[in-house]
Amino acid sequence: MCCLTGVSARTARVLVLMVIPGQIIFILLIYVIEPHKKTVDITPLFAVIYVTAAIIQVLIYWPLVSIGTRSSVLVSSYYGCPLQ
Repeated sequence: MCCLTGVSARTARVLVLMVIPGQIIFILLIYVIEPHKKTVDITPLFAVIYVTAAIIQVLIYWPLVSIGTRSSVLVSSYYGCPLQ
């Protein structure tokens, strides 16, 4: 994954790096919306595990999407339909 080059690889790396602040903002949003309810108990351990799980999920999907996009390029080139 790290040895990929090009615009698509750079975009993928930026999206992976956006997972961390995005999930932290989501956790803070939950805390702000439900400040007085006892059902929302966001501990630092929960936040770390939650963000780690999100990163792992994205890192699992990244190669799968890469395989899917490469196969669509192969199929479109086989049928003579260039991708735009």
